[in-house]
Amino acid sequence: MTEEEILGGRDPDSCKAYSDIDRALFRMADEMHERAEVSPATWAILKRAYSESDLVEFLLIADFWRMAAGYLKSAKVPLDAGVPSWPEGKAPARFAITA
Repeated sequence: MTEEEILGGRDPDSCKAYSDIDRALFRMADEMHERAEVSPATWAILKRAYSESDLVEFLLIADFWRMAAGYLKSAKVPLDAGVPSWPEGKAPARFAITA
């Protein structure tokens, strides 16, 4: 991945490196996080590009990382030494970590 693609995860809708399909995958993850359900509009985009088995795998991946993030945040597991956090003021609201 390019640096633009990595940093574009902060605001996928404005990242020119992403396709509509890429943005739909980000929306899927956000929707699973926010409502535990993928919207019909997002499904419609993804169904045109991926098989049903791919979509099941994407759901499992999104839910696994949601579970892992919830555990790590709740257990207050610190970042490894030398791993930077989001730059001050740059973390998306959904990733903001409060002490």
